[in-house]
Amino acid sequence: MLKIHRQGDVLFIERSAYTGKHSIERHELRIHGENGHTHVLEGIDMPDSHSVVAEHRVTMTHEEHPPLTLEPGTYEVRKAREFINSTRSTLVD
Repeated sequence: MLKIHRQGDVLFIERSAYTGKHSIERHELRIHGENGHTHVLEGIDMPDSHSVVAEHRVTMTHEEHPPLTLEPGTYEVRKAREFINSTRSTLVD
């Protein structure tokens, strides 16, 4: 079953283990929201621009949302979008 974790307009979709090459270098993911606040996730690998690999439990922080803890694993990262009358707008919770 597909597991999705969400913090505001940022989604993490659990995926099977990443099979491509990736570094063991740790990165920080920063996603800037529409309201000027930033979602921050530290201590992860980023094998490509839409994937993160967490070797241990990590927590995403944001000024307006509760912390989001992700268990070790591979996740696809997406920003939630909402389409209304063929017009795209950002989905905000």
